[in-house]
Amino acid sequence: MAILPGSRTGPPFSTTAFAADTRRTTGDTVTLAVNGKPVTVRIAGEVFIPNPAPAVWLSRQTLGRQAALLAIHQYDIDLTPGTSIRGYTTALQRTLQRMVGPSVVVGTEGGASVAGFLDTSLFGWLTVLVAVLAALGVLNAALMAIRERVHDLGVFKAVGMTPRQTITTVICWVIAPAVIAAAIALPAGLITQDHLVRQLAAGTALHGTALPGSFVNVLGGTDPLLLALAGLAIAIAGALGPATWAATSRTATALHAE
Repeated sequence: MAILPGSRTGPPFSTTAFAADTRRTTGDTVTLAVNGKPVTVRIAGEVFIPNPAPAVWLSRQTLGRQAALLAIHQYDIDLTPGTSIRGYTTALQRTLQRMVGPSVVVGTEGGASVAGFLDTSLFGWLTVLVAVLAALGVLNAALMAIRERVHDLGVFKAVGMTPRQTITTVICWVIAPAVIAAAIALPAGLITQDHLVRQLAAGTALHGTALPGSFVNVLGGTDPLLLALAGLAIAIAGALGPATWAATSRTATALHAE
C-alpha cells in the first residue's frame, strides 16, 4: 500500500496485480488493515505504474485517523510547465541528502518503463527511414515497369502524347498497387503495433500492469485515411523520377527499345 501525503488523490487506485489477486475491479470495495484497524475503501480506478506487486495507492486523508502513525516513504510532486525535471530532482536530492542523509532517493516515475522507451525520438527516425525505403521500393518498381513498357511509351509519344501526359500515365501505374498496399498494410500494421507494444510491456518493469488504451489504440477518427493518403503520396513521389525520365527520353530511342 502506498500512502500519498497531502495528495489530492482521495479515492484509492489499485494496480493490475492487486485487482487480479483480490478479484476486485473499479467500483468494488476492499478492506485494508491499518495499524490493526479495518478500513473499508472503494476502488476508484487503476493506476498505471511499473509495479508487478499488488498495491493500492491512496491519500492519508482517505484513511483518516488510522494514518496518523504510518511512516511516509514517498512524496509525489507535480512540476509547473517548463521546469527541468532533471535539474529539479538533482537539486532536491542534493538538498535532502544534506539535511536527512544519503538514504534519501529522488527519482521520476516510469524511467525504465515502456512509456519512457516509446517516448524517445527513435521511432520518429524509424518512421522516416521506412518512408524513404518505401519510396525507393516504388522507384525500383516504376523503373522496371517503364523498362518493360518503354516501347509502348515510344508509340504513345510518336502519336502525340505530351511529356505531362507521359508523367501522368506513369504515375497512374503506381496508384492502383499503392491503394491495394494501403488496404493490406494498415490492418497488418495496427495488429503488429498492438502485439509489439504488449510484448515490450511484458518484457519490462510493466509486467503485470495493464496498458492504457492510449498505448494501443493510437489511431482514431481520420488518422487511417491520412495514413493511406501518405502512402499514396510516397508512391507518387517515388514514381516522379522514372516518370520524368520517360517524359524527357527521345521518342526514337524508345521505339527502338524492346
